[in-house]
Amino acid sequence: MRSLSLLARVACAILAVVVAGCGSSGTPVAPNSAAAAAKPCPDKIGFSAGYLPAGFSNQLQPGPASGLPSLTNVTIYHYTGGGGSYIEFLRGGRRSALNGSVGMIVLSHLARIGPIPHGYAINFRLAGQRCAVFQVVGVGLPSAEVVKIGHGLKPAAG
Repeated sequence: MRSLSLLARVACAILAVVVAGCGSSGTPVAPNSAAAAAKPCPDKIGFSAGYLPAGFSNQLQPGPASGLPSLTNVTIYHYTGGGGSYIEFLRGGRRSALNGSVGMIVLSHLARIGPIPHGYAINFRLAGQRCAVFQVVGVGLPSAEVVKIGHGLKPAAG
């Protein structure tokens, strides 16, 4: 009977960790502090932009957009546009929390899009691991353009 009690306590502890790791939408969240404590994600994104707004380079560049800090153990790539606008793809963490959000589908997965300072971001998860958490950040772009970017994402060749 004592081992059943121990098993019940372990199950409750696991449930508490799972519940604590969920956001208000019930979707697990990978905070940047967790990324800092983990090993780096692979140095690739696994998808590419099928749509880029007018004025954006079609060359995906490694690292954060100009002047932005990198995030520990988070893989970041970016596209640059005119007038200080940019699109960042982050793997394994998030640069900005969404200030409210609505659902959309990205790469056949449920995603959330919402406003961030100076733009919009899309958060989605392709699998259960931290390195399957992605954020697409569009700064200097209207929400309609960021939605088009999200809908236009396509799996990387190879």
